Amino acid sequence: MGRRDDLPHFASLREPVHEDDWRDKAQMIVLKLLAAVLVLTALYCAAMIVSVIYRIWKMGV
Repeated sequence: MGRRDDLPHFASLREPVHEDDWRDKAQMIVLKLLAAVLVLTALYCAAMIVSVIYRIWKMGV
């Protein structure tokens, strides 16, 4: 009888775990997209800085 009492308890615990698992996967996808955007932005900024430095150096030489 103890096991019958435990089964609904475990069954109720399983549902939110699957829901949280789905949310964790979605959150990881969003974080990866955000990281990709930040990396691309950093590369763009670096390219702009290098191009400005190159133009200044070209004017001086």
